[in-house]
Amino acid sequence: PEPVDVDQALLERAMQARRNVGALWLQHRTEVETILLADEGLDGRRYGKKSVPKWFPKLDRLARQEGLEKLPEFIDKLAAGRMHLKKGATEPRHAFFDACRELVEAFEVVQPMLDHAVFEFQRRFLDFAESEVRRRRSETGVLSFDDLLTMVHDRIVEDPSVASLVAEEYPLALVDEFQDTDTLQYAIFRAAYGKGSCVYVGYPKQAIYA
Repeated sequence: PEPVDVDQALLERAMQARRNVGALWLQHRTEVETILLADEGLDGRRYGKKSVPKWFPKLDRLARQEGLEKLPEFIDKLAAGRMHLKKGATEPRHAFFDACRELVEAFEVVQPMLDHAVFEFQRRFLDFAESEVRRRRSETGVLSFDDLLTMVHDRIVEDPSVASLVAEEYPLALVDEFQDTDTLQYAIFRAAYGKGSCVYVGYPKQAIYA
């Protein structure tokens, strides 16, 4: 996501809009249910008699939750000015629908901020985890399979004499299940054998990296 600074005022506006929707839902649930299930102007393809009742438990959860959790996927269908109507029909009016509009609009503004904040947290965590794993491996002398591959790769790619020794010891190589090799493994074979003296056998449609 694009870098977006978190605006606390906008976040508070979104949280308040969420609280307003929750309070109005709990206060006027029966009225809103009746409108959604009985209003003849609503497009039945978007407000099906079987699908709409499934929204109600999710609205119950929204009303009980505090924070900036992801909104229900149907919330825009409850927003005043965005409801889907039959041709020539008038949109039903209710304070709950007005509050849903304010909630949707508020989240449209803050969602990029939240996405970037989550992305930055994940990036920092991965950077920390990578450095911490390296530190612990160094302290314990433990090497993973990836470490072994990286050590071989760095040595054979950076030192042509090592690549020559491998090619002299094994003048012809056959690499089976080639579709499951990654770029690091392939670079090792290319460094040792160039474009010749190595036969690759594989089936692309079975590749684990596809």
